[in-house]
Amino acid sequence: MRDDVYWTDGEPVTVDDLIFTWEAISDPEGGIWAEGIDYTDSIEKINDYTFVVHYSTVYPNYQLQFGGENFGVWPEHYCGMSQGFVSWDCNREPLSNALEHLTKHPWLAIFPGLMIFLAIISINYIGDGLRDAFDPHKVLKQIGEI
Repeated sequence: MRDDVYWTDGEPVTVDDLIFTWEAISDPEGGIWAEGIDYTDSIEKINDYTFVVHYSTVYPNYQLQFGGENFGVWPEHYCGMSQGFVSWDCNREPLSNALEHLTKHPWLAIFPGLMIFLAIISINYIGDGLRDAFDPHKVLKQIGEI
């Protein structure tokens, strides 16, 4: 794991958060099924940013298991294990209020969105120009072959 990733309240994201989330998800009483849960024996913490996953068999999707699109890491210091993963209210009460942040600093969303829009339009115009320049039917029409 990277050591320069922080939750919005300033706490670092560590292996403890990952193990906490995995234990909450895999809890037989309050958890849910997650991809790879059947193949995972244990997770061993090496240090705050390194961990080893022990599998019971070969698992080809190991790279997507932690941090993939189907697995989000939850902050251990914010979410309570006693509620169980399904009942957690920490996902309803986020660590920060993004709406307030974007209201105070709208350029953080407007300028990147504008740059993406301009990049896409530019690529479209370049593609149109290349198509017109190399269109054999247009060249043949100009010299009178069609």
